[in-house]
Amino acid sequence: MQKPQNMFYEKEWWVIFFILGFFLINYPIIHIFNKDFLILGYPVFFLYLMIGWFFSIVVIFIYAWLSDRRKLTVDNGQQKQSQLGKRLLDPTTKTGN
Repeated sequence: MQKPQNMFYEKEWWVIFFILGFFLINYPIIHIFNKDFLILGYPVFFLYLMIGWFFSIVVIFIYAWLSDRRKLTVDNGQQKQSQLGKRLLDPTTKTGN
């Protein structure tokens, strides 16, 4: 199986996103947003958590969608190669001689 050409498909990105998400919900960063301040009537801490949660879902969705698209293109490429091999090995196929 070929290694993906695009760096976005590397499995290490899952680890990077996990570490980033873990860092963003720990004390030093959470403490920055844990203030008595309201935006549109909502506490900043609540908005920080909800927006972060939303973006983590979006990142997972995009990553899964792109990896699924890549899998389909790889499968189609392998299918074309197997069809070509069948035609070349088929004794009933005329080669044009």
